[in-house]
Amino acid sequence: MIPEFKNLSVRFKLILMMSLASAIGLLLLTSAVIFNETRRANSDTIKELTALTDVVGWSSAAAIAFDDPDTSRETLRSLTTHSDIVATILCDKKG
Repeated sequence: MIPEFKNLSVRFKLILMMSLASAIGLLLLTSAVIFNETRRANSDTIKELTALTDVVGWSSAAAIAFDDPDTSRETLRSLTTHSDIVATILCDKKG
């Protein structure tokens, strides 16, 4: 049979309260760290992909200006090494 809380010793009650407070604190801290790391990882991915699009844009400018689809495909093919990129489209003013 489980003893009632009021019948437990003061020592056991203190240990129980300190354990509960520690567990709650650890849970809050772990949640904050996970949230912060997830947000930082998303931010880093966005920065990396933005820089990558800038490089591809500069690299593709000549191919678009001279209407060279082979060079454009080769530039876009270099992006296959990045698992974050699902699809790429390169458009000129004509679409």
